[in-house]
Amino acid sequence: MIDDAKERLAYLKGLLAGSGTFTEEKLGKAFSTIVEVIEDLVNILDEIDIGDMLEEGDESVFKCPSCGDFIEVDPTKFRGREWIRLGCEKCGEMVLITRST
Repeated sequence: MIDDAKERLAYLKGLLAGSGTFTEEKLGKAFSTIVEVIEDLVNILDEIDIGDMLEEGDESVFKCPSCGDFIEVDPTKFRGREWIRLGCEKCGEMVLITRST
């Protein structure tokens, strides 16, 4: 789906960068393509599953390098350390998590 959006965006850029004046037909194609790109982006955003929404500052989210699952970490767990080791709940892999600066 992201590839479709990229292709339509490239088409739109080419259409707008093309030579000459803007005819009604050219403007119609441009607007139609803009709407298609926006629809693709909305569909992509609908498919993103990030679980529960996190309030800023409460937790950090890290991605497990083994299974790709998201690991939510309360920043207070660092307690002055630059890194902690946690087990991924999905695959059990021990993950080294460094504090974001």
